[in-house]
Amino acid sequence: MPASGVQRRVFGLTPAPEAPGAGGPRGAASSGEPRCVGCSQEARARCILSAIPPEVIPEFAPLFCAREYDEGEELFAQGAHTGCTWILCSGLVKLWVYHGANPPLLLGIARAGDLLDVAGAGQHPYSARAAGPVVVTLLPPGAQQALARRWPELTARMSERSGQACRILVERLAHLAGSRLYTRVAGLLVQLLSWHGRGPENEAVEIPVPLTQGDLALMVGASRQAVGTVLREMEVQRVIVRRGRYVRVLRPEQLRALARGESEPPPETP
Repeated sequence: MPASGVQRRVFGLTPAPEAPGAGGPRGAASSGEPRCVGCSQEARARCILSAIPPEVIPEFAPLFCAREYDEGEELFAQGAHTGCTWILCSGLVKLWVYHGANPPLLLGIARAGDLLDVAGAGQHPYSARAAGPVVVTLLPPGAQQALARRWPELTARMSERSGQACRILVERLAHLAGSRLYTRVAGLLVQLLSWHGRGPENEAVEIPVPLTQGDLALMVGASRQAVGTVLREMEVQRVIVRRGRYVRVLRPEQLRALARGESEPPPETP
């Protein structure tokens, strides 16, 4: 079902025109002082727009448009035209890949500050669905070009982020072909650490997005029960520990070795 995201003001100024491929506006516009909508300090630090000096934000504010989505709403669909650059300002968004008659693959869970897709990329390589209330900023191509002329590093950042998502997709599909489930789960956790850039290379670190056992199963193409067995074995080996819906990696180097197939999993695991 197509989303009908709430269009609202950004930085307290007039929003940009309707975004191609996005749902129609609903709800009332909000107001406020010139500032990013709903961003935490950590999200602002990771956002590509952090390259813009704060004092010039009001100058470019009319070029931006923000939308609110409720849990379960689709932001955009795989294969649809990428009319705008999409930046996640608050909340969590699940990214889905549909491939043939196979069940959909959960590519990952984006969090505030992440770049969801870039204008000019042709078609969305995956679908995006809100995992709770979210706010996204849409940057039309004209606005993107105007910003890039002033701050060329924005283009490099966008290319790097979109390239990273494509690499993860290719790696994930490759992992599904032939490797043991234990190796796939280890590779997924390594990817999530890399994607979210958390912590020193060899120190214990928590993956900063909530992951249910069902989410992990959809990410590796397996049953919840089989994934649960693998996670319990990893906990026994003291590679990870689960705290509610969060996974803390205690030994990142051993996890990477498991993902590369250089360290053998317990023989009883799938």
